[in-house]
Amino acid sequence: MWLRVLISAGLGLGAGAAVCLAQGIPAANPAPTAAVVARARARWRTHRRRRERERMGAELEENMPMFMRRARAGRTVLEVIRSGAREARGSILVRELGTVLDAYAVGVPLETALRESYERLPDPTYGRFITALALSRETGGELGHGLGALERVVRERRELRARIGEETAEARYSAIIVACIPLAAAAFGLLGRGDMLTPLFEVGFGRAALAAAGSAWILGILLIHRILARAGRLAT
Repeated sequence: MWLRVLISAGLGLGAGAAVCLAQGIPAANPAPTAAVVARARARWRTHRRRRERERMGAELEENMPMFMRRARAGRTVLEVIRSGAREARGSILVRELGTVLDAYAVGVPLETALRESYERLPDPTYGRFITALALSRETGGELGHGLGALERVVRERRELRARIGEETAEARYSAIIVACIPLAAAAFGLLGRGDMLTPLFEVGFGRAALAAAGSAWILGILLIHRILARAGRLAT
């Protein structure tokens, strides 16, 4: 998450610097700075929500055996939710189930409270969990059957993620090595012949070239990261 935010902020700063250099705007001009800050904040909120969705899915998978035990013991949907709010491991899942119970306590229908909880955190696994609870609540069907199907889906997704992780391990390590090469080359250059790199910091064209190279490096890392992240999301 932090890597994505830093990369996004770096791209925003690089774009702002490029615009300033092209149009002759001072780098400290408040308008580009405010735009960069606003972009960084928006990206931070987006990544935070995405991270919460991912954590919700992981927490639900971890607690699925507990929900299955409660359902097979003949507990009702409401009792299963209460057990999850008390005994589940994971702050986000406990928070959302507690919010559902609070809404139900003030008169909101349970199905509506569950739907609103999913709208706040639209994770696919959590959506299937909410659907199983709502169907059992509305039709009076056996909750264990619906959660059993969900448990099989969760197990298959976990196995798929493990296979994807094995397949993309080499690509991830290669990306790390490729990303470190420019930094290592710059470090060796500074240690060996630092005077050769002085124009990059003292001459206007050198600073522009350095900014362009840094932006291209950050963009390359971002593209590689998104490709690998997209492969990981195939399991969802």
